[in-house]
This record gives sequence, C-alpha cells and structure tokens, in this order.
Amino acid sequence: MKSIDIRSQFLIYTAPKHKKYKDKLLHSIDESPNIAFNDITKTDWTIPPSITREYQMLLRRQILNPMMFEQVEYFKADNFTINTIWFQQYTANSFHKFHTHPNCNYTNVYFLELPNKEDRTQIMVDGKLIEYEAEEGQIVTFPGHVLHAAPKTKSKRKTVISFNTNFLHV
Repeated sequence: MKSIDIRSQFLIYTAPKHKKYKDKLLHSIDESPNIAFNDITKTDWTIPPSITREYQMLLRRQILNPMMFEQVEYFKADNFTINTIWFQQYTANSFHKFHTHPNCNYTNVYFLELPNKEDRTQIMVDGKLIEYEAEEGQIVTFPGHVLHAAPKTKSKRKTVISFNTNFLHV
C-alpha cells in the first residue's frame, strides 16, 4: 500500500463567553449523577442520550454555536452536525487512556476547568506527542481518528466537555 501524507487541521478556539458561563456549566455538571467510567472520576458518557442535560443546552447556545459557524466558514462547509456531547471530570491521578473517536470528522475538547496546563489533552500523531498551547476556556479541535488521551491529572479537579462534529458539503 502506498501512503501519501496530507495536511490536516488542528484548531484552537477561545470561547469569548467562557468566564460568563463557566460557573453555570460547572454547577449543572455538579448536579449530574456521580458515574465513573474506567479511570475517569465522573462522566455522563454512559447516561442515555434521551435524558436531558441542562449544561448541553447552555453550552450549545452560548459557546458552541458561535464556534461552529466560524468553523463552517473555515472549512467552506454548508453546515455542521454535533453528534454527541459529554463531560468528563478528573481528580488527582485519574486519566483516560489513548483512544480515537469513530464516525466523526472531528472531535473537540473544551477545557472548562483546567487549573494546570500539564493536564491538557495529549494528542499523538505517528507515535509522537504533538506540542501545543491551550488553556482554560479554549476548545481544541482535531480529526476524530487521531489518538488522544487525558494524562494522569495533577490538579485537584479538571473538567472537560467533549463533542464530536461533522461538516457537511451539500
């Protein structure tokens, strides 16, 4: 098989309304059931999608929609879909092993609560960690097939909201 390297996008978006909505989003997440998954302290990943999550509605309206319309323009797409949204909270020494996200163009990680930059998502391409700068209030977007992980958390608590997206070209 012949392989040809192609360029792919890795985007970092700063959510302009992060400070305004951070506490409301965290409060809504704090009200969620305490469900652990593997080595993740708390997540709603396993809760059926039919159950309403207040933080998702606020997140879509105030944070995601402006970002997604900006990305639609960037990718010269006609529209977008958000397949799934879920949160993950990590406490000291919790982590998420390297994995990918199937059935999406891109995966996104919103650093809702990131007291220590060393706790940001690790991204690996061709066996090498990609160096990047991101901080609380930013959303990183990268292809869903790219390996990524949450390293062992050094902070007291880190909260991310992840979501998978597709861009439509009609």
